[in-house]
Amino acid sequence: MKKNIIILILCLPIFVYGQKNPKENPFQKYIRYDNKGNLLESVGLSPDGTVSVRFFNEYDSLNRLTRTYQVDAKTKEKTWINTYSYNNKDELIRRNWYPSEKMILYQYEQYSYDSNGNRVELLRYNDDAELIFRETWEYNSAGELRVHKEEFIKNESFRIIDKG
Repeated sequence: MKKNIIILILCLPIFVYGQKNPKENPFQKYIRYDNKGNLLESVGLSPDGTVSVRFFNEYDSLNRLTRTYQVDAKTKEKTWINTYSYNNKDELIRRNWYPSEKMILYQYEQYSYDSNGNRVELLRYNDDAELIFRETWEYNSAGELRVHKEEFIKNESFRIIDKG
């Protein structure tokens, strides 16, 4: 039994990357960083190895992620735009999701923190401001995570995402 497991582990990089040399990462040549080490651009590859989508990240002067989006390689259309807001402690407090450049809100998340800066709650809302998901974290006095809960409040699986 152990021999089978070892063989699978040794073969995994070939299946994951589709290459004979497991040290080669096809995504690596498409990844771009700024001089501060922030990821600016990455890609998604189709099965034949061509770029199908590009992912972009933007940062503010305080080096915080402020916007992400993806661009289809063929249509050049920007989709799934996310914007990020922070409080004066540099803690992420809100993320907005937009399905297209029309910037019609799809969903948003709000984040809360305890006095030690630990994230204690994430609330996700749909575009009608209805709570659809809650995630909470509880910590002990040493700041170690003790309880993590996820609660799906409303099913959003059949929504029209672009009203424009």
